[in-house]
Amino acid sequence: MGRIYRQPIEAEAVTAAQDLWEINAPSDAIVVIHKIHLFQNTDFADAEDEILLVEMSTSSGSGSGGSTPTPIKNENSDAAFGGTVEINNTTQGATKTVIEPMQFSVRGGLFYEPVPSERKVIEPSGRVIVDIEAPADSITVHGVMVFEEI
Repeated sequence: MGRIYRQPIEAEAVTAAQDLWEINAPSDAIVVIHKIHLFQNTDFADAEDEILLVEMSTSSGSGSGGSTPTPIKNENSDAAFGGTVEINNTTQGATKTVIEPMQFSVRGGLFYEPVPSERKVIEPSGRVIVDIEAPADSITVHGVMVFEEI
């Protein structure tokens, strides 16, 4: 078993399509995505209900306009993540190939926790982006991606 990390998104106002997470695997390891949990806390009325497309994609280009946080180690004694993570890129990555389309109900959230044989494996130096389409009006999202470096 490798090292487990988590990358939260906290109180991010989403007003347009954007890349929520971008995971760039290190050149000497693979990364396995274990879980994505996404929810919002601003639109709950029937009139505000919508279902948004969230896509996990491979990409040849990185996005920009977000931040590059340090992923949280599951075990304090583990080494820092060997790759890089970007969150909330408002300029999306280029040339995406969708590998997992998902449905995000603003009232019910999104829970992506595939069985082990269906988890996305990112090859060394590979990149995976999880993006969201533009909502009808601004929503404030929170979430976490849990991944493993092997």
